[in-house]
Parts: sequence; structure tokens; C-alpha cells
Amino acid sequence: MSLEDEPALGKLASGGDVAPSPSFRVGVHPGRMRAPYARTAALRVLASDGLVAAALALYFATIRTIPAGHIGEYGLVPALPRAVLVATGLLVIAIAIALGVVKPVSARLWAYLLVLLLFLYGTPALVYREGRYNWLYKTIGVIQYVNAHGALNRFIDIYQNWPGFFALTAWFDKVAGIGTPLVYAKWAQFGFEALTVVVLAFALRALPLTGRERWTALFLYAATNWIGQDYLSPQAVGVVLSLGVLGIALHWLVDPSATNRLGQFFGRIGEHFHLGPRREARSRVGTTAAEAVAPVSHLQKTAALVGLFLVYFVLVFTHELSPYLVVAQLGGLALIGKFRPGWAAAGLLAIALVYLAPRFSFVNQKYGLLASVGNFFGNAAPPSSYLGSLSAGARLDQLGADALSLGMWALGALGVYLRWRRGRPVLVMAGMAALPAFAFLAEAYGGEAILRIYLFSLPWTAALAASAVWELASLVPWRRAVQIGVVLAGCLCLFSAAFYGDDEIYVMPTGEVQAMQTFYRIASPGPVYQLNDNFPGLLSSRYNFFPQHYLTGQYGIMSSKEIGPHSGNAVARALHRIHATYGHPAYIVLAPSVRLYAEDTGYNPRHEYEDLRRSLLSDHQWITVVDQSGVLIEELPTSVVVFRG
Repeated sequence: MSLEDEPALGKLASGGDVAPSPSFRVGVHPGRMRAPYARTAALRVLASDGLVAAALALYFATIRTIPAGHIGEYGLVPALPRAVLVATGLLVIAIAIALGVVKPVSARLWAYLLVLLLFLYGTPALVYREGRYNWLYKTIGVIQYVNAHGALNRFIDIYQNWPGFFALTAWFDKVAGIGTPLVYAKWAQFGFEALTVVVLAFALRALPLTGRERWTALFLYAATNWIGQDYLSPQAVGVVLSLGVLGIALHWLVDPSATNRLGQFFGRIGEHFHLGPRREARSRVGTTAAEAVAPVSHLQKTAALVGLFLVYFVLVFTHELSPYLVVAQLGGLALIGKFRPGWAAAGLLAIALVYLAPRFSFVNQKYGLLASVGNFFGNAAPPSSYLGSLSAGARLDQLGADALSLGMWALGALGVYLRWRRGRPVLVMAGMAALPAFAFLAEAYGGEAILRIYLFSLPWTAALAASAVWELASLVPWRRAVQIGVVLAGCLCLFSAAFYGDDEIYVMPTGEVQAMQTFYRIASPGPVYQLNDNFPGLLSSRYNFFPQHYLTGQYGIMSSKEIGPHSGNAVARALHRIHATYGHPAYIVLAPSVRLYAEDTGYNPRHEYEDLRRSLLSDHQWITVVDQSGVLIEELPTSVVVFRG
């Protein structure tokens, strides 16, 4: 199927007629323009396909030559061969041509989008032997626990209180005969992003966007989702399910033309500040059939409600935060009369609260669920505000993330303004993009509330940004292709810094993974202490027997000033005060990834790590359990913990 929405040719995306835009060249008959355009379209399509083929050839010829063990302070991008960067440039040019010059063809654009996803999210899987992020291995441990026990224990941790993802993945491993999710975990980011854009494409078809705007939004989403939620995790599934819920609502339960008194009030505010649409101003991208609300039968609405509640119910026991962000979006639309029936939003919230109720006491006691309620500015603080003195690479990573996030929100805001001034529907998209910010009033989410808000805002921000791009695009095909290419290339540059910039610490070496597997297999149960948790811990079905704790920092058992040449004895005394009555061993984990994270974030300078390592090795109270691939795990035996101080 192909889509054509050229306003200069006076055609709707659906094939209907529209009035020509004010910039339409008078005296030139549309039929006289179509023939030469059609003759050159085939050449341009062949050219863009050739560029993509060349990009893939360059990519696969060189991507395996990257020395994964030599990723430096500035992450993966400086280590990429120039051919990979050239391949990415060729792909951007091909996408710009396909979006801005030739007639958009869905099959071709899907192929281009898949290649872009491979370049952005598949590259780590091809370069690294193990999955990125230390927190990936925590989810693997829960999956292994379910496989080993055939059940969950919701009193162990928060993961087992929302078991949907873990139960499904454990079932898949059993059916497929897979011994550990480590086999496929590193491909999760590519797989989940591909699934997400498919569901997002479904949702975007319900919005008042032209075909080119929808495709541009999909490419922008792929090029700007730097959050990294797409690893093998409940959050990755939660994003897909959330978009599914919102897509169902947008198609059959949201009426952009409907309103109530509150919606009319906001409309009057806009008119008061002269923000209402200028009827004489016409959109450069024309009017589309998508902007006309199709009638929805009672049977369709009933079926949509059933589907909405079923998908939402699965979401509720899959992820702890996503259901409330979805309710915030649909509830906001219900308040202004766009989402109907309004009681459905209240019903969705009731499902989430009923599920939370029996788990609330445990979660609140262990994780402080209510500790940050109402602390808007504290909840809005980025994760970097909790860190120390960042390294140059970490600062570049943070700068890229901030610039990309603020840039997308700014471009989305421009899209809101341009659509409103041109008389195009915008309130639903603007509400969906803005309403996740209410999470700032509820929960800090471990310092990651701002990341989740960007994540849930991004699909609709990308749609608004795509509108801004096309409202400002030139009517000359090659010029607008250049404009689209520049925007996409700029997003990819910032994405590269934000997504790959910290790979020096995010990538877990195979040796560390194997060392931790050895530890969990041979060690007796006991608490594990570390300077930070940047190592592949908790990846075993026995993870619940080895609770993790910090040595230093806000939640540590001692001051960083106590880390020195005699750290082994100081740590032993601290552990004696805590564990003397328990009669179990305690452990300290030191690993290269721990040292890198401590240095990059300013928590512990290198000499503290080295002092602690030497002290543990020389102190007779400690026994070496694992000394493998740079990983050192020392045990303070039960007898020492109980009887020595």
C-alpha cells in the first residue's frame, strides 16, 4: 500500500480532494506536474534502495571488527569504524529521500525503519558478548527463580509483586528449552523497539496526521528513545502494552471533536491570548481524512472497551508504574470530554489500586512508596543530581540526553503551536504528550521519574515534532528532503552520545558474568556488600539468598573516609555490629565494572578501590571465594562475624 499526501498536487492522503494551499502555483495545472514527477520517482526510489543496500553492506562488513574490550571513556561511537558511520549517513539520506521526495510506500519505509532500528539498537548485540546494563541481570535472576521454583514469592522484592513479564519469560524458556535468558537477552533492545514501533504505528493511525507525518514520527521516535528501557525487563513490555491500551482508546474511544465545559474553558483561554486557529491560514501539508472523525458504532465501542480493559489488566500485573501513567493520560482526556465513557478511566484506576492494595504495605515499607509524594521539584530532579563529580565522558552523555530531550519537547511544542494556528486538531496529542508530567507529583521512582515521563511522552511528542517538521518543510521535494535529513541526523548525533556514551560502564564483560555465576553456585547464603552495584549481580535463581548492600554512600554502612590501607578490618568491625546475631557469612564484591562506575560518577576515586582490594587480600579475617577475570569476592566467615570484632 502506498500513501501520497502532496498538498501541491491537491490530493488527500486517502485520495480525496482538497482545496489547493495558498502557496500553490497559480497557472500550473496539477496534471502537468504529475507526469514528470512520476517519471523521476522510480529513479529516486531505486537510488534510495541502493543507498540502503550499500549501507547494509558497509555495516555488516565492518561491525564485527570492533574490539569490544577497548570501549573508552566516551562510549561506543569513537570505537566504531568509519565505514559504520558512513553507512549510517547513507541510511539517513535514503530515509530523507523516501520521506521527502518520492511517493511514500509502506513496505519500503518499514524496511528502512527496520534497518535504522538495527543500526541503533542491534549494534550492541553484534559488538558485545553480553547484554548491557547491570540491572538486566537482576531481571534474569527473577526469571531463573521462577524457572527453578515454578512460583513466585511476593515478599522477596518488588519484582515478584508484578510477575507478568517474569512468568511469561520463564514459560518461554521452558517451552523453548533455553537454560538461561542470557542466550537472547542482548537482543532484547532491538526486539522490543521493533515491536514498539509496530504498536505505535497502529496508535498513530488514529491521530489527525498525514501519511508523511506518521512515518516521520516513527523515524523520530526510533532516533530519540535514548532512555534504555528496552532491555529484557517488565518496563519494556509495559511500554508496548501501554501503547496498545492508548491505541485502542484513540481509535474507538477518543473523539477529538467532543468537548465539555472544561474543554470549552481551555478553548476560551486560547482565544483570549490569541492562540486560536486562524481560519485564513492553511496548513502547508493540507487537510487529511484522518482529521475527520469516523463514526463508531455501539458494538465497536463495546468491543474496544473489553479489549482496553483486558490489555490494561495484563499491564497492571506486569509493571508497577506504567498503569498510572496511562490512567493519567486517559483521565486527562476524560476531564475535557475527549475520552468517553469517562467512567472507564476511573475503572482503570480502580483495577490498578485494587491490585496494589494487598502489596502496598510491603512495597511502601521496603521501598518508601509514599516518601516522595507531592515533592514535585525533588521528583523532577534527573538521576545525575544524585551522583558526584562526573567524568568527561559521563558529562557528554548527560549533555546529549538533556539536549535531545529538551530539543524534542521544544520541537513538539512548536508542532502544537503550528497546528493550532493552522486550524488543525492538536489538543488530544498535546494532552497525551504533557499529561505524564503529573507523575512528578506522585513518585521519584528512584530518581528516574523524569526518564519515565520522557519515555511516555515521546510517542506523542514525536508526532507533534513531525507536524512541526512538515509545517515548516519546503514545497520543493529535494529541499524538504534536506530539511528532514538534517533533523534526523541531528537527533542521531545526540542519541549516540546519550545512548552509547556510558558503554564503558554499562557493558558487562563476559568474565564478570561467569565469575558471578560461579559465586552464586558455590557460595553459602549471606549478604553481599559493594561500593556500587555496577556488576552482573543477582543473575541466579538463588539471588534472594544474597541481598545486596552498599559499603559507602547514603545507604552505606561506613564512611568513605574509612576506606584505606586497613579497610578489611574496618569493614569486618562494621559487619560484626550488623550481623553478629545472624550466624551467616558476609561478602564483598570488587570488579572492574565497579571500579569504572565509582570513578566515572565520582563516588570513589581509584585509590580507594585499590586500597580496599589490597586490604581484603592481606587481612586474615577474609577468605577469597572468587578471584576470576578481575572479579574479587571475599568472604567474612560465620565464625568471624559472630566472634570477632
